[in-house]
Amino acid sequence: MSKIYKVKVNQGEGKSEMVDVPAARPGAGPVKVKAMGGARYQLFDPETGYGPENIRVDRRGKDLRVYFEGRTEPDLVLEDYYTAVAPGFNALIGEAENGRFHEYIPESAAGAASVPGLSESGAAAGLALGGLEVSPAGAAIGTLVAAAGFPWLGLLGAGAAAAAAGGGGGGGGSDDKTPPAVKSARLLPEDDSGPKDNVTQNSKPRITGETEANAQVAVTVNGKTYTGKADASGLFVIPVTDALPDASYTPQVVATDAAGNKSEPFAGTPFRIDTSGSNNGSDPDAN
Repeated sequence: MSKIYKVKVNQGEGKSEMVDVPAARPGAGPVKVKAMGGARYQLFDPETGYGPENIRVDRRGKDLRVYFEGRTEPDLVLEDYYTAVAPGFNALIGEAENGRFHEYIPESAAGAASVPGLSESGAAAGLALGGLEVSPAGAAIGTLVAAAGFPWLGLLGAGAAAAAAGGGGGGGGSDDKTPPAVKSARLLPEDDSGPKDNVTQNSKPRITGETEANAQVAVTVNGKTYTGKADASGLFVIPVTDALPDASYTPQVVATDAAGNKSEPFAGTPFRIDTSGSNNGSDPDAN
């Protein structure tokens, strides 16, 4: 039976769609997904719970074609990708084992082509997961404006890149009245006792998620609140410093931005503490 991959179309604002991508069969052709401006396309291997480490891609006209596992025929076609996606932007991403999201970049910088730089009828290029760290539906963290033809080099720092993109942002006060949004909150994958089963043997787990850049974050678990700060990309990791008894929990998160605006309380992904080591791999229920 042919292995099935998936592509998650992350449109932002909590909108996403998961599409199965079985191996292309003779006469059936690849799975086709219409590309959309502003979306990211997260490749997913159900066997590992993360993005495949290596893929191949090529371009035909305005379409981006993706090959899994060294297959000779494309498995996935992102139709009109090069029309919908802004020039120089790499929308092809995957999740690494540390729970962070990265772009797919050339396996070797020597003579390799990046996704934005593929020629319209060139040979397939090998890509690896491990480029710029990104948010699942947002801009790249390390480099917002990449050097033409070499987006994997990451030559600009975050501040310089923001300035290059017109986001230098002068000083002065702020009239910001928009509250930040908390996009995710879950058990840190490194604390998970199994492959993404949301069960941990660590009674003092860490909660990770995404919100507005540099926001103050308060995570409440089992009636106690733990605080920290999101980094310049909006990612946060906050440890629970009190030992939790074996049970199921749903982290509640509130973020506060620099202007003092507070988010609505956000209910994260439920997880379970099981210090006995008797994890059966089932999904936890909310406490």
